[in-house]
Amino acid sequence: MNVKKFLKDNWHLLVSGTLAVVAYRSYVDSRPRRVVALGTSLTVPSWSYIRRIRELLPKGSYAKNYGHGGKGVWIIQRSTDTALKQKPNVVILETLVNDVASKKTTKHMQAWNNKMLTKAKAAGAKTVFLVLVPLKKSWWATGRNAMAKWAMSNPLIDEVVIPSALFNANGTYKKEYDSGDHVHLNGRGQRKLGEILRSYV
Repeated sequence: MNVKKFLKDNWHLLVSGTLAVVAYRSYVDSRPRRVVALGTSLTVPSWSYIRRIRELLPKGSYAKNYGHGGKGVWIIQRSTDTALKQKPNVVILETLVNDVASKKTTKHMQAWNNKMLTKAKAAGAKTVFLVLVPLKKSWWATGRNAMAKWAMSNPLIDEVVIPSALFNANGTYKKEYDSGDHVHLNGRGQRKLGEILRSYV
């Protein structure tokens, strides 16, 4: 952004600091975005949350999911370079559920996620880590909670998103967002997730 040009074009707003901030945020929010996502089958169906994000982004934006259904982070990370060729402003990672379900160690999940995050940051992208692990099995909470704690203290991650609006108090999906298998979101759930994530991109 050319800050000098922005200030010159909007000098009259500087009489109010509040108005200046509002004007600046509006200017930034109107710029096209380039968003890529890497995830599991929770977020890569034909009606994915990324489609909803694309609908909500300014004209000229790009948003695409490069994830792999049914795969763990070791497979998902193989698409990192392909996704980064799109020169994204934002990279969204949702990589946990299959590794948590198959009892992969937190060390395994952390190492492969860090490889992806390191590449994303080197490419100049903002990183958003999505913690989306419905508790179909009660023991899934152990892996989910450990990875959420790790993400919140990871300097490679700019934003950690735990979409609590999708869940009941016990960690299961709310009925209106559940596809019926208690693991995947339905179309309404995907749209809701897209609306939640829009504010982070």
